[in-house]
Amino acid sequence: MVFEYRWIWITFTDMNFKIKPYIILCSIILFALYILFGSNPKKKRLSYLESIRSTHLKGIIVDKYIDHNNHNYKIIKCRNFNNEEIVWFLNYDKSLFFEQVMIGDSIIKKQNSIKILIIRDDISKEYTLDFQTD
Repeated sequence: MVFEYRWIWITFTDMNFKIKPYIILCSIILFALYILFGSNPKKKRLSYLESIRSTHLKGIIVDKYIDHNNHNYKIIKCRNFNNEEIVWFLNYDKSLFFEQVMIGDSIIKKQNSIKILIIRDDISKEYTLDFQTD
């Protein structure tokens, strides 16, 4: 049995490209798979939420900024009492925690919880992170 490949000619202005039909078919299949399984915002939100939920933290907020070079992510850097720096990406949080917290605030967060206690000038306020994963 002999297989015969046929060429498809596509013309763009003065250039001719030879493309085999199976290359076009593979490209379409790969694109469809990316759309179906590639980028899933809900999975990203769940991933960030689980990352923060698993963190135990007692420390001080040392930096807070919006990273314009990285999709405008809201980033908070905390330093615990062992002098370790912890970075949180709060891009998907809708609780206004990022907007309310300030550099120098003390932060307490228990492991396996999404509640965060912020202490500023002997005044404490508790926030519950909301990543809208419903």
